Amino acid sequence: MLLQQSVRLLGTGCQPPTLAVSLLGWKLTTTLYDLSEPESKDRQSKDGDSKDAENNSVTCEGSMAQLKCESGQVISVVKANYGRLDGKKCSRGRPRAQLRNAACKNPANKVSEKCDGKQKCFIKASNSVFGDPCRGTYKYLEVDFINSVTCEGATAKLRCAVGQVISILEANYGRLESGKCAKGRPKSQLRNVKCSNPASKFIITVRFRFRCDGKRSCNIRASNSMFGDPCRGTYKYLEVDYVCQGESSRTHYPERFTFSICCQHCAKRSTDRLTIQGPDDSVTVQS
Repeated sequence: MLLQQSVRLLGTGCQPPTLAVSLLGWKLTTTLYDLSEPESKDRQSKDGDSKDAENNSVTCEGSMAQLKCESGQVISVVKANYGRLDGKKCSRGRPRAQLRNAACKNPANKVSEKCDGKQKCFIKASNSVFGDPCRGTYKYLEVDFINSVTCEGATAKLRCAVGQVISILEANYGRLESGKCAKGRPKSQLRNVKCSNPASKFIITVRFRFRCDGKRSCNIRASNSMFGDPCRGTYKYLEVDYVCQGESSRTHYPERFTFSICCQHCAKRSTDRLTIQGPDDSVTVQS
């Protein structure tokens, strides 16, 4: 089904700066000061959608877990557990008594604390690190993580399993944390952690949807030439939040659409017209 666009500006003379948009299936009512998320993230548990945990690591008790992303990408932990939820994992050579308890759930938050934002990370699967949630049971550390952050200059690679397609929730290019994509960079390039604005975040998310939604895989470069430079002198990163869903939900997009934004937060008040042109997803903004 070819989705139609509709845009309404609420208020008069850019007062208040509120935009109601129904665009490419993304329903949004927001002020340009505080961009709301595209629909609820509860979508992740509906209609067979799933967070795309493209990496799974299982490390037996006593061994060292090694989490690693490709060069230019960093770790974002989806979930981690130190215990035992499966009778077969890390079972070789172990007596049945040590494998019987398959309900040993112990969320391992320390993995996120230690590894998020790093390109690679090592953490030991041991009671001394995570405590002992079930004495007498041989445990393992299981971590699901994604490469949701791509450092400036590298390529974001979004992937879904066979029979599923990408659905973008939101995307942002800039810097909101000093610790992500920080290795080897001078402090002056990491100082600005407010490198984003609602209008550009909205445009970047729409561009990602236009390029990647409905595909099994999608590559896009994290660069100023692709997204513009929201903060000169700051080393930026691209952060993408997406789910994988059934192919039946594939969306067909128009070749071109244009809408208006009331730019209240800009230095000079204006109403901009944004045009996104397919299939090369080029973006132009005219005041």
